[in-house]
Amino acid sequence: MINSNKPVTRIILVAIVILTGVTWDDDYFAYSTSAWQYDNPTNLSFPHDRFRAAFVTFVKSDSASLTKLRFTIRNLEDQFNKQHNYPYIIYTDQELSEEYMELASSLTKSTVRFERVQRDLYGYNENTDLQKAAQARNDLNTTMFGNSEDYRFQSRFMAGTIYRHALMQELDYSWRFEAGTEYLCPVDTDPFQYMFENKKTTSFSVALYEYRETIPTLYQTVLNFAKEHQDWIQSSGNPESLWHFILDESNTFNGCHFWNNFQANCLPATYQLRPLISTFPSRH
Repeated sequence: MINSNKPVTRIILVAIVILTGVTWDDDYFAYSTSAWQYDNPTNLSFPHDRFRAAFVTFVKSDSASLTKLRFTIRNLEDQFNKQHNYPYIIYTDQELSEEYMELASSLTKSTVRFERVQRDLYGYNENTDLQKAAQARNDLNTTMFGNSEDYRFQSRFMAGTIYRHALMQELDYSWRFEAGTEYLCPVDTDPFQYMFENKKTTSFSVALYEYRETIPTLYQTVLNFAKEHQDWIQSSGNPESLWHFILDESNTFNGCHFWNNFQANCLPATYQLRPLISTFPSRH
């Protein structure tokens, strides 16, 4: 466990120097200001053995991202996790400093694992037509994030390839959160326990209208997939399915976008991507 009092110790040392005039040799002070250390845990620690669940997010290495991450971890701890101690998995495509990892992890008693994703999961697929990708970004340069290559990489990872990562295979459930998000009210019910006890596979917090220009072929692609994998898809006549939620009166796609920043997906290795598909055709 990391000693979360190190930053406080440094502040006290600096105060002593200022108030007492004590001097330190350059080698000691250089050591004391670069002594950030974080032992990234090999194994995740779960609060009980009924199921394995964790918080999951994706971050960048800059100071603004660290500030947002610390804010939301502190908020999640205050509103929910201090009573449960579920671990955190922090994904990134960049090198995180020891200082970054220690400052983020010091806000919780739970296990915090930082994981750098490799190019096979983050970035272009080897079969991607790069010219077509560049044209698509250019065509959407007036749409929010439409011309951002990195945003597309993050979206692809968090919506799909993340489930191929070895750490996710250890989990039964995951709760995705975004750094900078604030949870205004205490979460008195454990959503992981609720989903486990009620045999739920996926949840979402809100639905809004999608930017249709960003998904011109999505719905037809979903229908084609459903036709090829009918054993994975619930009938639109099933009242427990969510087809009615994404179809309008003429039985065509209504543009629904499931916002899943508050997410708890069932992720046993035997399911792979199937829970997302068998419940409803996701936007991704």
